[in-house]
Order: sequence, then structure tokens, then C-alpha cells
Amino acid sequence: MLLNLPHSLEYACDNGFKYFDFGRSTPGEGTYRFKEQWGAQPTTLHWHYISLNGNAIDQETSDNSKFEKAIQYWQKLPVPITKIIGPMIRKHIGL
Repeated sequence: MLLNLPHSLEYACDNGFKYFDFGRSTPGEGTYRFKEQWGAQPTTLHWHYISLNGNAIDQETSDNSKFEKAIQYWQKLPVPITKIIGPMIRKHIGL
């Protein structure tokens, strides 16, 4: 069953759920602030990486830096264009 956030929260409350997983967010980002307004409490997540080639993983370059150019271009696109191509791109991005 797929519900939007307000209905999901209502369902969770009505059915006695003690926890609701809002998913991960970066502190200070829009999604983080949105979840905060619903009473979300941050929990530290620990990530483990396995290098298949034996080289150390550079955390700096493995995070958002690989998307910086794409993000810059995306921010310059007109909103109607992003609404058309966004859903097509989103299904190929693992968050």
C-alpha cells in the first residue's frame, strides 16, 4: 500500500505504531527540514563500504561531488522541463 506522508503518519498513529521511518536525509537539506517539522528525530546511520579492487574508498569523492555538475545544470533548467524529465531520471537514481 503506497500512501503519501500525511496519510502514512495518520495511519501509523491510528494503528499504534511507535516508530515511523522517514528515510535518510542530509542535515540542513530541504528534506531534512521537512521531516523535522513532522517531529522526526535524527538517528546516526553507519555506512560500510567494500572496495572490489582493494583500493581505499575516498569518502569525499564517493558522495555528492560526483553529482555536482549535474546538480548545477539541473538547477538552471526551467521547472516545466524538470517536471517532464525528472520522473524519467529519478527511477534510475538510487537514494
